[in-house]
Amino acid sequence: MAFYILRLENPEDPGSLRQLHVNDAANAVTRINLKKNNGKLWKEAYPELAGSELATLFARVAVTGEPADYAVEYGDSQFPDTCWTGSAWCIDEHTVAISFTDGTNKMEVKRTKNREYAAIEKRATKNKHDLETVSEELMAFTYSVSHDLRAPLRRLDGFSQELLNEYSDRLDETGRHYLQRIRNSAQNMGNLIDDLLKLSRISRKQITREMVDLGMISLEIINELKELEPDRNVTFKNIEPLQAHADKGLARVLLLNLLSNAWKFSSCRQTADIEFGSTQLNGDRVFYVKDNGTGFDMKYADKLFRAFQRLHSEKEYEGSGIGLATVSRIINLHNGKVWAESKPGTGSTFYFSFNLN
Repeated sequence: MAFYILRLENPEDPGSLRQLHVNDAANAVTRINLKKNNGKLWKEAYPELAGSELATLFARVAVTGEPADYAVEYGDSQFPDTCWTGSAWCIDEHTVAISFTDGTNKMEVKRTKNREYAAIEKRATKNKHDLETVSEELMAFTYSVSHDLRAPLRRLDGFSQELLNEYSDRLDETGRHYLQRIRNSAQNMGNLIDDLLKLSRISRKQITREMVDLGMISLEIINELKELEPDRNVTFKNIEPLQAHADKGLARVLLLNLLSNAWKFSSCRQTADIEFGSTQLNGDRVFYVKDNGTGFDMKYADKLFRAFQRLHSEKEYEGSGIGLATVSRIINLHNGKVWAESKPGTGSTFYFSFNLN
């Protein structure tokens, strides 16, 4: 460790630092013979260094008595370009002890890292801009497609209905059946467009977390489903407490999709059993929605949360294949996880967590 002792002769003049002592390590670090200048003022021995920030720093320590650490890049006609790092502290009135090392390599590493960080930040900024541009273009494309598709779909549906209303007596049963199929397809396409727009809006939503009573929301959803199909024999069990720190609106959309699926795929049972509860898994609070419905083969589980991927035909169960993709987007926004377990004919259980450790 290089060691240096200086005494400030004039508190108003940093150049009046007088060199009292240096050790051999100081000569090695600076790569010049400092000892020959013992007893001399800095402005006599090192005129350029006497006017530097280092001289000002050491003079301030000598005057105030407050120690200081430093890392300074310096170079002049006497001293090669280097970086000195060390500490300065008072050992007597206006007398300063200084330790220092050559931090040139460390400083170069730091500069290299700073350049690398700057390059990474520049790329990240560009990527963010590109992503925002793509997102805006995708949003514009989505709404454009929605607008451009809706008009012809409405015409298909409307003119088909007019044909059925005005010319039904001129058509045989097959003709009326074809027209009704055209109407059904147009309406299904309209519903699919609506689902796509909902999925797009969810992907762009900024979440606001709060404590949400999932149990209360689940009861509201089940009651709504019962009103739509009052003749269904469904037993619903929710195991309290079921609270989570999540976005309330998105949590309702998530539960609506999962409970609606459980309701739909258990319609094959004389008595449907649906359960909503929670458990602990690896220290995380995990919620689940369980039913005793049709179930599915787990070898197709990787398709579940992709848009338009269906494990059952439309003849068996209606749907657009967007619901579980919506669930997955909501969970991703909450930094959570969603997965399912099932066997054909024994029902399904969907697990989800809003945030993981």
